[in-house]
Amino acid sequence: MSAASLVRNPPITRIAALVALGLVLGLALAGCGSAAKSAPKATKLSSTKATSALLSLADVGGTFKVDDAADHTTPSPGCLVAIDAITYKIDAPTTEDVDYESTSAQSFPVIYNQVSSFGTVAEAKKRLDTFRAAMHTCTSVAETSSGVFTKLTVTTNNEKASAKDDDEVNVKAVGAISQGSQETPLGVFLAVVREGNNLAILEIGDVTQDAPAAGTGLVSLARARLAAVIKGTDPDNVS
Repeated sequence: MSAASLVRNPPITRIAALVALGLVLGLALAGCGSAAKSAPKATKLSSTKATSALLSLADVGGTFKVDDAADHTTPSPGCLVAIDAITYKIDAPTTEDVDYESTSAQSFPVIYNQVSSFGTVAEAKKRLDTFRAAMHTCTSVAETSSGVFTKLTVTTNNEKASAKDDDEVNVKAVGAISQGSQETPLGVFLAVVREGNNLAILEIGDVTQDAPAAGTGLVSLARARLAAVIKGTDPDNVS
C-alpha cells in the first residue's frame, strides 16, 4: 500500500471535531438580601440557522470542495475516542455539519465544521466540560488497527480564539501513521467553541504536522459566524 492510499482513509479518519459547551446556573447575593439569578438565556437554533452558521466554501478557499462521502464511522484511536462523542455522536436537538477536502491528489487537508444547539446553556456547558475532562487526561496515542500503527502526541488547552467566547477547548494531535516501511506524518487540530447554548466545532486533518497552525484563522471565523447567527445578523458579512 502506498503512502497516499494509506492516508486516504487512515484509522483516525475524520477525528471529528467541536464540542458541547454551556454555562451553569448559580446563585448570587445582592445587598442585604439574596436573589436567584435567572438562567442564562438560550438561543435555540433551527436546522436552517445552524446550517447558515457553518463555514462556506468561500470561507475555506478555492482549493477545497465539499466532501459528501466523508467517513464518520471509524472510531478515533485510543483516548481520542472522546472526540467522537462530541462530534458525529453528539445528541444535541439541532446538529448540522459539513466536510471539505482538498482538491489535491491526496485529498488532504480535510476540514470538518459542526454547529450544535442545545435546549439550555447548562446542557451545552455540561457536554463541553465532560469533553474537556476526558481530553486533559489524553496525552498520547499508540495503537495498531488493521496493520496500521498510529502514534500521536496529544495536547489540550482552553485558550480562546476570541475574548467574546463563553468557553473553548482546543486539541492538537501530531505524529504519524505507518504500515511496514511506509510512514506518513499526521496532524490533527480540533477546536470546540461555546457561545451560550451553542457549540461551533472545527477540525482540520493533514498529512503534515502543521494542521494546528492552519486552523487558527478558521476557528475565529467559525466562532464569528455562529455569533452572528445567534444575534440575527448575516454570517456572510463577518471576517
